[in-house]
Amino acid sequence: LRVDVNVSTRCPALDLQSSRCEIKNLNSIRNIVRAIDFEAQRHRGILEGGGSNSPETRTFDAGSGRTRLLRSKETALDYR
Repeated sequence: LRVDVNVSTRCPALDLQSSRCEIKNLNSIRNIVRAIDFEAQRHRGILEGGGSNSPETRTFDAGSGRTRLLRSKETALDYR
């Protein structure tokens, strides 16, 4: 099992939405849930802090329960 998920978060109170983030190569349903939960919280924190995020590709570290950046989609030549 290898799954890629896309996550973006809407903050209705602030009328904001985060940019979509892709998480690559998740290998279990448990890790899919953990990665989505972590990334949704990360996006909410950015929005509530007044920041913004850019489209990016991330990977999930099951040991730490966190995602980390693989590449930014704004600067990669293979993304439009």
